Amino acid sequence: MQKIPVSIIIIAKNEAGVIAHCVRSIRSVTDDVVVCDTGSTDKTQEIAIDAGARVETMEWQGYGATKNAANQLAKYEWIFQLDADETVDETLISTLQEINWDDHSKAYTIRRKRFFMGKLMRFGAWGNEKKTRIFRRQNARWSHDAVHEKLEIKNANPTLIPGFILDNTFQHNDHFNVKMNQYAQLCAQKYFARKITGAQWKRFLSPLYTFLLNYFLRLGFLDGKEGLFLALKIADYTFKKYNELHRLYKIQSIAHSI
Repeated sequence: MQKIPVSIIIIAKNEAGVIAHCVRSIRSVTDDVVVCDTGSTDKTQEIAIDAGARVETMEWQGYGATKNAANQLAKYEWIFQLDADETVDETLISTLQEINWDDHSKAYTIRRKRFFMGKLMRFGAWGNEKKTRIFRRQNARWSHDAVHEKLEIKNANPTLIPGFILDNTFQHNDHFNVKMNQYAQLCAQKYFARKITGAQWKRFLSPLYTFLLNYFLRLGFLDGKEGLFLALKIADYTFKKYNELHRLYKIQSIAHSI
């Protein structure tokens, strides 16, 4: 298989259980698979090297800032950003072989299949996801948001290509709860910094709206019991996010009244 001039960038910390699958799914297309380790205490680094990756160590700077720093370690100007628990399918591998990498006016968007507790989620919040993950380093940067960072692209037109990224992030309930609680805290802090208001009523109305949107309007009920469970969990995350934001404003109010 002909190698393409693209660097695969993977941020990892304590991903020993999944990193080999990620690296091996993509290593056939390029000679530069880079795992940027942010402080693993397990065997992530050793496993990544054995799987065919180059490992670099770096400090965690937040989601967007860490990705931007990692991109500077790439051999090539073209970047394909993957998460440690993601893999790619054979259709995407074939598509990458057909792209004209001399066309610098492009960026590439890829559909993502997400699995929850072992089941492919076809509807609801995770149905029909598309992510722009392939871009030239000089044309794109990740935002520095504390969570839910966004890829900011300039001088390039994102194009949807055939193939899928496969995301197996949440395969058991405890892992999901830990991640969602972490995201809720970080998102509340981001909203607080941006002076977003209305948390007192949003913490009750927004979860209900979120559930109705994902379970009914986005047809999450067609994913069976997993669809119901996911819709409830995302609604719970929404409540925790605004409840924490409300708490931060209460602390600020008390501090100002003293």
